[in-house]
Amino acid sequence: LHCENSVGWTTMSAVKAPEDLQLAGRCASGDRAAQRKLFHEHKQRVHIVLYRTLGSNRDMEDLAQEAFLSIFRSLESFRGEAKLATWVDRITARVAYRYLSRKRPQSVHLEAVPEVAGRDPSAERRAIARDAARRPYQILDRLDAKYRVAFALHVIDRSEERRGGEGCKSRWSP
Repeated sequence: LHCENSVGWTTMSAVKAPEDLQLAGRCASGDRAAQRKLFHEHKQRVHIVLYRTLGSNRDMEDLAQEAFLSIFRSLESFRGEAKLATWVDRITARVAYRYLSRKRPQSVHLEAVPEVAGRDPSAERRAIARDAARRPYQILDRLDAKYRVAFALHVIDRSEERRGGEGCKSRWSP
């Protein structure tokens, strides 16, 4: 079985999700409804990858926009050898990597944890949880960009990158 995308013919046996290949082809050919569908299906995923990699960041919306511009510009090269979601994750991770490479992000500053009043166990648990959430990003801020992206994708997000991207090769260089 073969399927034609905007670049050429792809063997369907190598395609993980034929519907992803068809959606990418429709998007690449300018189908606005398909482009909206792709955006709405993957916008949360893009934000999650960016947040897991960068933490709270004032540039998050700009980076999400940059990720989608890269995604839409690259759709013609999507071959369907991995799920579209995995491919979107990779492009988003590259956007985060480029951001980290050109600018060291500010440390994540969570709201100050107030002194625990009395012996309220729930307040103490919240304070401990806030402190625990802050620590990984403090450590990540000290890592080189490529290690931070790799850590975020492999450990925090537990994404499909952990299993090797379903057969797709990836390099962390920009």
